[in-house]
Amino acid sequence: MRPNSRLERLIDDLKHEFQSMLDQEEIFWYKKARSDWVRFGDRNTRYYHLSTMIRRRRNKMEALLNDEGVLISNPEELKELVVRALIMKLGWDLIDNHSALWVRFLRAKYKAGSDVIPTMRRFSNESMVWRSICNSWEFVLKGTCWRLGDGASILFWTDYWLKSGLILNDVISNPLPVDRLYDSVKDVSLEDGSWDMARFSPWLLGTALAEVSAHLVGVPVLGPDKPIWKFTHDETEKHLLLECSVVSNFWELFGERPVHALDASLSVVDWMFKNLKIHGVLFNGIPWSLLFGIACWAIWRARNAHIFRNHDSDQQRVFHFCVVSAKEFLNVHAAHAPVVRAFLHKEDKWIQWIPPDWGWIKWNLDGSVFQHSGDAASGAILRDSNGNWLGGVVRHIGTTSIIMAELWAFKDAISLSIHRGDDFIYFESESTAAVNFIKMGVHQNHPCYAMVSSIRHDLRRFQHFHIIHTYREGNFAADFLVRIGHSYQIGSHVVSEPPPSLSNILFGDSFGVCFVRRVVA
Repeated sequence: MRPNSRLERLIDDLKHEFQSMLDQEEIFWYKKARSDWVRFGDRNTRYYHLSTMIRRRRNKMEALLNDEGVLISNPEELKELVVRALIMKLGWDLIDNHSALWVRFLRAKYKAGSDVIPTMRRFSNESMVWRSICNSWEFVLKGTCWRLGDGASILFWTDYWLKSGLILNDVISNPLPVDRLYDSVKDVSLEDGSWDMARFSPWLLGTALAEVSAHLVGVPVLGPDKPIWKFTHDETEKHLLLECSVVSNFWELFGERPVHALDASLSVVDWMFKNLKIHGVLFNGIPWSLLFGIACWAIWRARNAHIFRNHDSDQQRVFHFCVVSAKEFLNVHAAHAPVVRAFLHKEDKWIQWIPPDWGWIKWNLDGSVFQHSGDAASGAILRDSNGNWLGGVVRHIGTTSIIMAELWAFKDAISLSIHRGDDFIYFESESTAAVNFIKMGVHQNHPCYAMVSSIRHDLRRFQHFHIIHTYREGNFAADFLVRIGHSYQIGSHVVSEPPPSLSNILFGDSFGVCFVRRVVA
């Protein structure tokens, strides 16, 4: 039988097609495996199958935490949880992404309104997307809180706007009148930006009242209120340093060290200071105080790597890093100790309250926070170039941080000077952080952004002013006044006359009494 040329061409074509399919399959798995072994001549498709399956197994979510912190591993419950999370993301976009075409379309089609928080209505002919968002809307609202701006969009009693996550309507001490339930934050504030305490203090007690009063209210410079997505769980310092998976059994690797467990009577800060102040205890020739400090830093690094990069560090590796870093520090310090000592050379310096130039006035400012209760106060004293008392202001703030207390002193002093019509002013504080924040500003995501922006905006009202730093020895008068502020009622109080107990300090300042302080030369 003679050869059939057509069949031969068909056989050749099929061979080429089959080889092409094999090549395509190999390229497919090569890309899936993200491997560069092909360029070294390895064309083992089984390897690519295996590496891809391993990666998929590694990336597979075996379990998730639900809203109550319970670990869910059931496949059907996991599916429901993931789908709900994706739908909630769409719901959040309805709030946060107004400019998106699909958001504008859905808001218009279902008459959701133009408010920041849309009005969710159900329709008989609604789409599957809208139905799903409506079904998950309760969870979207639970995850939404507010960054306070002018206060016009936030409902004071029923919205999430406090850092603690409190809904004020849930903690009222007696029934609230119906007409007050829909008060906005702006409705319960005064034109000068302070709180109208009479509109809510009869219904709030204790920590709720203290937290509300510590907020700066109605800041027009920040623009309208902004909804933000709050964290589901805030990690505590105790969990970070003692309880999370990164540090479970970690401290036992150091053997019998002085303080490992967190005593019930100690705060985390006290526990850390207790370890950092221990002297004479060594581990492999390393002072325990040094090793403990590096260990806390290493735990923080490992925890960040776990959360943000999904990178898990085993405890032995973290432990080894601590020991090596501590030894390296000791070696460098031993080699360069004379240079370090020369660079950090300290000398005695006479510190005193320095009166302002003639024709100028000076505010001395201070803030105070009781460590265990968190109760905060601020105070400011105004004097002329002869040291004469011109006025003062104290504020019992409530519950806040020390830097916010220092900034409240600036805020109240500036507001009082604006009211007095002052110019040619020094604002003097012992808080280096507060001074730098006001001079340079902070990022909009910083917790102090609202306060710092308001202060910087108010300072534009003055033609001549200086923000300066002093040491505590030059700020004793403000320090004394702020301690009195803790005994005042919540709110701001103008002090027209100096308290009698402050007279000796004012007298000493006006006569130039000095105090010795060791400072870096």
